[in-house]
This record gives sequence, C-alpha cells and structure tokens, in this order.
Amino acid sequence: MTSRTNLKALAADQIKLISGIPLTSNEAKKIVEECEITEKNELIRSSGLVYYEDQRKSFFDIPGRAIVCFDHTDLEQERSIRLKKIAISEDKVARILKSDACNRNSDCQEIEIKAAIKGVSDYFIVTNEDGKVTVVPDEENRKKARLRDGKCFIFTTDFEKPAPEIISQYFGKDDIEKIFNCFKSLLELQPVRHFEEEHIDVYIFICYLAYLAIALYKNQISANGWEGVREGLDEMGRIRKTTLTIGGEKIEKLTVFTKEQREILKRSVDMNPSTMITKHRFPNSNSPLSTPETWQH
Repeated sequence: MTSRTNLKALAADQIKLISGIPLTSNEAKKIVEECEITEKNELIRSSGLVYYEDQRKSFFDIPGRAIVCFDHTDLEQERSIRLKKIAISEDKVARILKSDACNRNSDCQEIEIKAAIKGVSDYFIVTNEDGKVTVVPDEENRKKARLRDGKCFIFTTDFEKPAPEIISQYFGKDDIEKIFNCFKSLLELQPVRHFEEEHIDVYIFICYLAYLAIALYKNQISANGWEGVREGLDEMGRIRKTTLTIGGEKIEKLTVFTKEQREILKRSVDMNPSTMITKHRFPNSNSPLSTPETWQH
C-alpha cells in the first residue's frame, strides 16, 4: 500500500507506478464508493473470480487510472470481521452505560465509551449533552462501508497496459511478500548489521542465492506453494546417515527412503543451481555483486 507522500514523490520522478491504495483517505473512499462494478469485466485469478472497473482519474492531483477490483470472498471476510468488531463494541458500550463505575459522570462515561469503540468509532455517533451520554449507530458510515466491502483500489500512471495485466502485476507482489517471509522464517534471515554498502550488497546477494536455491527446488518438485517447500524440506530432513563399525571396518548406511522422499529425489535429480546462478547475475556491471572476486567474501 502506498501513501500520498510516496505517490507524489514517484510521480515527480516520472516513474510509471502500480500502487495499492489503502481505503483510509476520503479521496480513496469516494472513488471506491462511487464505482459501480458490473460483471462485464472479469478476471480469473488463483484465488477466484475478480470483477473490475478501469477509469481514468486523477488521484492526489496525479493523472492516472483508478482500477477498482471486487472479490466476493473478500466481501464476506471483511464484512464479517467488521460486524463482529461492531457487535463487541456495542456490548461494551451497553455495559458502560449501565455501570456505576463513573458515578454517572458523563465526561467519564464518554472517555470510557470512546475507548471501547476504538477501531470502529466511525460507525458510532457519541454525544454528551446536558450531562447525558448517548450512543447511536452512524448509519451513513455503515452504509458507505458496505459499499467498500470486497473492493480494492489500484492506482497506476501506466496508460498503456490493459487492466488485467495491471491487476495481475499488482497481485504478483504476493510472491515478493512471500519471498521476504521466506527470508525471515525459512532462511532465518537476521537483521542487517552491516553499514558499508559493499558488505550490504554481499549480504543481500547471499540471501538471493539462498532464495534462488529454494525457488529452484520449489519449481523442480512442483511444490504446492511455499508451505509445500517447507514440508518437502522437513521430509528430506528425516533422512539419517548411520555409520556402523564391524570388525574395524566402517560401513555407512542411509535410512530407507519413504515414498515421499523417493519422489522428491526423482524430481530434483536434474537440478543444477550452478548453471542457473550464472543466468541470474545482477545486471549492474558496476555493482560489487557482479564480480566473482566479491563473492569470495
């Protein structure tokens, strides 16, 4: 998700951008609420069917395109979460109004109520008049929220690419996010504690190699997502090597492979990361990563 500041900075540099816009600003909310999505434009994604509308609009005074997507699954999830939070807050408010904890002090009650509805305060109207606090639903804001359910707002300054390509490219960020999650969990990536540019470059390159090896493995064994990679590695990690000493002679034995282990080995037998790595060198010839001498460090 991109902030107003980042959008304006990127646009000023004449960079073609594809940005997910959080539905927090009034400008973004207005665009999404007013967008009527029909079944005319549809796109099949791995997560299901998505409908969209593509409009030429300026956003934060930046000329571009507003692509609003709608997903039924997201609608149900977002609405359920919001209604559950509202119901919990309504129950808290009712208990506060019945409680004598504030000794009927309206100012105290107002503070307690506003704390209770934090996170969903847009859906309530709280008034404190003549020593009495009243809380009623903000029907207008609740209606607008229903119009936003299941929708996401993609803003781009690319006027050439078709909308389905823009949408696919934007949601492709999920793979990038999974890579970083992979770095942080599967590779147990630690915070960067280097401060010199060359050391940071080498550190990132090592991470890149580690990810490349896992990506090759994922592709070769046709793993079911990154969780499939983890399961496959866990399965291979169960292989044990035993050394037996018989009559002064050492004999090394591997545990009997399971069906799953044999299948993984069969699929990965043609993996050759060394040839793949040469194809993935960084394009910047001035980068210290582009020279084999640096790799030795």
